[in-house]
Amino acid sequence: MKYLLVHFVALDQNGYQEVFKGNLQRITDMDGNTMSEANTGDIYVVDGNPTQPSWALPDPVEELVKPAPVQLSKLEFLEAFTEDELELIYTAAKTVVKIEIFLDKFKLAEYVDATDPKLQLGIRALEVGGLLATGRADEILATLGV
Repeated sequence: MKYLLVHFVALDQNGYQEVFKGNLQRITDMDGNTMSEANTGDIYVVDGNPTQPSWALPDPVEELVKPAPVQLSKLEFLEAFTEDELELIYTAAKTVVKIEIFLDKFKLAEYVDATDPKLQLGIRALEVGGLLATGRADEILATLGV
């Protein structure tokens, strides 16, 4: 929250404008009481960077919206891959421990959450590692509803 020390010409008194991300949140008198914009009349800025008043409100908290999980059965997940891709992945798991761990976690899971960032990174890692053709990770994620 940014505070501007302003002067209300019609009232001949000072107050504050509270601004957050470029939007005016409220206008107050020097004691922090909210004032109506209609009652303040013309305003000019006295100080564009005053010290924050003691009664200042904390910045509003922006809540992150987490996407709803896209739960798939294990079979639905595997069907997003071709048989050749699955063969390459399972063959690579015999020598690459990280792929083996990925498959073991998959086997133990009750369902697959396609919105899980770790799953999405894992699919992209398969593409980077050459087990999926270029662009195939995006296709698979789209098939999974992500």
